[in-house]
This record gives sequence, structure tokens and C-alpha cells, in this order.
Amino acid sequence: STLTSLVNAYGGGRDLAGLFTTMFSLPAFEAARGSLVVDPVEWLIGAVRALRVPVTDEKAALKLAAVLRTLGQLPFYPPNVSGWPNGQAWLSTVAADTRMQTALALTQTADLSTVSGAAATDRLDAVGYLLGIGSWSARSAAVLRAEVSNPARLVAFALITSEYLVH
Repeated sequence: STLTSLVNAYGGGRDLAGLFTTMFSLPAFEAARGSLVVDPVEWLIGAVRALRVPVTDEKAALKLAAVLRTLGQLPFYPPNVSGWPNGQAWLSTVAADTRMQTALALTQTADLSTVSGAAATDRLDAVGYLLGIGSWSARSAAVLRAEVSNPARLVAFALITSEYLVH
């Protein structure tokens, strides 16, 4: 079983390297890929950090809070004691416009030098590197390739791909 494999890998010597190697090698770990939808806070703050968007004043912070409120997940204000709904609740078509407009706005002040400094033929890989995405689906790659001449749009579109929204 999975638990037995993990316990044996950890062993009496408390081998963390063995535990993690085993855990990441298990079929159950790979099977979970693509099943975790990132929540609005993780999406927005992850994008702000990856793109090094400056949040240097209260006005910028309030804009981010407004986006999170619109997406239904304002920190410290859950809808009830059980917190926010997880999964695909925030991936509605209603939120799609907010995500796109936010992604475009973030790229206006972001550090896109990793992408803009790459040759056009390498920009798809550069944006993947910037956002921590190892590979693009054929569908996402086709859409993103059409935007390689415009780094800001390329990054904005990458922020709304399933590869960035679902881990």
C-alpha cells in the first residue's frame, strides 16, 4: 500500500530524502496531477510574486483586494465558518473576464524581462519558466504561440491557461 511504502522509505533512520523520493515516485502522486484548482488568493498572489509586480502603496494593495473580492475570496472574510468553496467554483465564465483583465493589468507593471529578453522562438519556454509551468498542452501552446510578439499579452494569456489554474 501507499502508506506502507512511505513508512518503509522513512524508516527508523527518519530518512526524509527517501520518504520524498518514494512519495514523488508513487503512481498515486502522479495520478493527482491536474486535479487541484488553485484558489483566487493563490492565483493572484502567485502571479504578483512571479511577475515581481510592485505593490508599494495602499492603493495597489486595495486594487488587489478588490480583485479578490470580485473573485469571491477576500482574505479574512470567508462566507461562513467552513471557509471558501474549493475546486472549480471560481472558474466560472463570470470570473473569466476578471481574470483576463487582472492578468493584463498585472503585466503593465510586471518585470517581463525574462520573456521579452528571450528570442521569439524561446518565449513560450521563457513564460513557462517564469510561471513554473513545465510544459504546455497543445491547445495552450497554440494560443500562446500567437502572442509571442507581444510579451505582455503572452504572459497575461499564460496566467489564465489551465496549466496555471489547475495543478
